[in-house]
Amino acid sequence: MNLPPCPRCSIRPVFILCALAVLTLTAGRAQTPQARQAPRSAQTPPPAQGGNPHGPLQLGCEHCHTPQGWSPLRKPLPFDHGKETGFQLIASHRKVSCVGCHRDLRFAHVATACADCHQDVHRGVQGADCSRCHTPQGWDGRERIFEIHNASLLPLTGAHATLDCESCHRGQAALEFSATPVECISCHRQDYQRARPDHGRLGFPFTCESCHDTTDFANANFEQHDQLFPINSGPHRGVWGACSDCHTNNNFQAFNCLGCHEHRRSEMDDEHDRVPGYRYESRACLSCHPTGRE
Repeated sequence: MNLPPCPRCSIRPVFILCALAVLTLTAGRAQTPQARQAPRSAQTPPPAQGGNPHGPLQLGCEHCHTPQGWSPLRKPLPFDHGKETGFQLIASHRKVSCVGCHRDLRFAHVATACADCHQDVHRGVQGADCSRCHTPQGWDGRERIFEIHNASLLPLTGAHATLDCESCHRGQAALEFSATPVECISCHRQDYQRARPDHGRLGFPFTCESCHDTTDFANANFEQHDQLFPINSGPHRGVWGACSDCHTNNNFQAFNCLGCHEHRRSEMDDEHDRVPGYRYESRACLSCHPTGRE
């Protein structure tokens, strides 16, 4: 066929038709999957058998993806993570995207230990099992911490249960708890020094638990007092409310029996007129009535 040349450019139509055919074939080859495939990076996993980039999954693509595109994924995903993998997604783990844990598209290539995803801020001092103290609810959950602490040398009771960890675990590297002393005086030395009566002057020991509980320092119970004079047993039990009832001016070496026992001196003199060494004085009372009984 001998077609006339194009009147605008003097090129014969047959040449134009051939050129269009060549361009069409070239463009077709450029659009084949082999030509469109980008160079694979070192981090891109090789295609699994069957072409699934996620490895040997038993689920079809449509379980997670939609005809609109590979992303976004279906919501909610019709995939029971706990049933299919044995790893339950609860609490904070439910908020993490798939690639937050599965850094490799082959989803089976993932570990389940806490340290595989979470940096150990305790530097291995507390062991590798984060679940001993923490739950998926968050790092600040205290339920497990109470269980662990209550099995230690210092159970968290009373006022101690209201404190944050750093109130007692101090003077050492951050978040390292094992080297903290458990003696009361290690945290309460200033309380001891400010206490009235003056604990230091009276020679009180540093074992605060001998007299105090963990609720309040005001709830003192000096049971050792009964070795000197029974106030927690016998006739004086429950009849006094404060140390100052018997000890005045914060002088606990001195005591006064006559302030509570309202005796008329004339009557006491007559009653004790045959008692050798009788004196109308508190120490004399104690010498004859060491248990507080008549």
